[in-house]
Amino acid sequence: MWTSLGPHGMQVSALAIDRSNPKTIYVGADYQGVFKSTNSGASWTLLKVDNRPNAGVTIRAIAIDRFNPNIIYAGASDCLYKTTDAGADWDRVAMPRAGTIHTLAIDPSNSSVIYAAGRRGVFKSKDGGASWLPAKSGLRDMHVYSLAIDPSTTNILYASTCEIEAADISKSGANVVYKSTDGAASWNAISNAASNATRVWPGDLVIDPRNTNVLYAGSSERGLFKSTNGGATWDPIQVCKTSTPVRAVAIDPSTSGTVYAAVFRVGIFKSIDDGASWVQIDSDMTNKRVTVLAVDPVNSGIIYAGTLAAGVFKTTNGGNHWEPTNGEVNKTAVHGVVVDPLNTNILYAAGEGGVFKSSDKGVSWVSSCNGLVESFVLAVAMDPSNNRTLYAATGEGVYKTTDGGANWAESNIGLTSKLVKAITIDPSNPRVVYAGAFREGVFKSTNGGASWMAVSQAIMTPMRNDVHAIAVDPSNSANVYVASNQGLYKSTNGGATWDEASSGLPNPYIAAIAIDPSKPGTIYAGLSEGVFKSTNGGADWSDTNDGIERGAVIQSNAIAIDRSSPGTVYAGSRNKGLFKSVNGGQSWSQILGGTSSDRMNLGIASLTIDPRDPALIYAGTQGNSVVKIRSK
Repeated sequence: MWTSLGPHGMQVSALAIDRSNPKTIYVGADYQGVFKSTNSGASWTLLKVDNRPNAGVTIRAIAIDRFNPNIIYAGASDCLYKTTDAGADWDRVAMPRAGTIHTLAIDPSNSSVIYAAGRRGVFKSKDGGASWLPAKSGLRDMHVYSLAIDPSTTNILYASTCEIEAADISKSGANVVYKSTDGAASWNAISNAASNATRVWPGDLVIDPRNTNVLYAGSSERGLFKSTNGGATWDPIQVCKTSTPVRAVAIDPSTSGTVYAAVFRVGIFKSIDDGASWVQIDSDMTNKRVTVLAVDPVNSGIIYAGTLAAGVFKTTNGGNHWEPTNGEVNKTAVHGVVVDPLNTNILYAAGEGGVFKSSDKGVSWVSSCNGLVESFVLAVAMDPSNNRTLYAATGEGVYKTTDGGANWAESNIGLTSKLVKAITIDPSNPRVVYAGAFREGVFKSTNGGASWMAVSQAIMTPMRNDVHAIAVDPSNSANVYVASNQGLYKSTNGGATWDEASSGLPNPYIAAIAIDPSKPGTIYAGLSEGVFKSTNGGADWSDTNDGIERGAVIQSNAIAIDRSSPGTVYAGSRNKGLFKSVNGGQSWSQILGGTSSDRMNLGIASLTIDPRDPALIYAGTQGNSVVKIRSK
């Protein structure tokens, strides 16, 4: 059996209010799907896609048909869904391969006309989603993040885009705004020099409904821009002293001149003079990582703010006071769990709300983030010689605590990338720590994180490798393994040199790695094709998927070996539940995910075994926080 624990929080990617009944709200979330409230957020219901709970589905965009609010579209990470009964039942919409759908727009004068846009440009349907055609002439190879339709002249559309070089995201092209005057048949770039300086990721693009020549466009590195002539020219707007990035923008539909802008990690700002001046209005919000803003179309004092890690907040007085309005909508993604070996009641969870700590085996949790400037935590590791010392891999580098999580301090000297995705401590020498950085490979510290040096330039920097997991051989700490999106690498001298160790693996994208503590040279690797095993230190690999459901995608930290019984191995998948082997991977049985009610598409991101009770497993999930599993 399994039990869903905390901590709570959630990454909200989309929020839509029913114009005909503003008490009805839909929220799209990463790894959790679509939630619905019919009482202004007082309570929420998880809806279903394809006759199953759609937890595990990442929803990026939601659009409601204004003429028939029972019709709703939800853009996902891999497809488009449609419901005609207000979310009771959903169907996958057949359309060309559009990739991740970031934005949806329905023609306000003819709801049969729908636009869906994302990683592969813009697509258009003229028959309520029954058929689709590309509508991206002139866009070049642009990723589209926001679409806006001129409500007075619906053939006019605007698209906020970004051109990305696949080899190196840090060299991405400029955020460019495009305009179409013929219903997306053709597009032309309309950004001037000011908005072309807006690099990397675009934010919201919105049109003032009272004067459709006025547009606001957010960006990731240059703040907010405004145009008063239909996009012909743009001027930067100073929202605050550090007004970057602006992720969300909303215009009050009832009060002239009132605009809201969310500056990521800083807070929500309000202008009552068309953006000329701003005041911050979020003094009592506990999370400033706002991703979505929506104003009630009937009562403009009601505003909803979706956050990256704390669900939905609501104000009923124009921002003077905010309260969380979450219920079950606020379970977070957890990327890693650590059990204190000296006191197994104590757990630490690394997730999209920061680091959380439990002193009662997960029954209750408290935030353990004092000193962390970034609440996006991808991994946490405990010093095996001192249970009060932990390291956290975050979106702003490595942080270290020496008092059990009460306080954290930055530990980034020598790191050239702040986005750290993996952290591993040498079990034989805890002063040695390895960190895997986004696009920058592996870094090593020999002084407990006081300073770092790059140790993988020769194999990783030219390929811009993305490190997913690092493992140090407990029997010989000179042997270090790195799982990356370009293969599996091995060092036999503590990172001084590296060799590829991927022979026999079907896919260079290696997500997980685990070393058998009792059998030197025995290693398990997790891929999108399941689990593979090597018995000679990575020289050769063999498929060990007998009993693992076809299509199971193994995640970065989701292979765990029972140290008390090394033939017992667990593998957690993003989409097929949890599997167990008692014979070193020769065969597997499914212990979680056999039924739809049991599986719930948990999206297992990490696995940790209780060192004193090895039948007890903690799973960090992509949308259901920490799940406790009792293995038989």
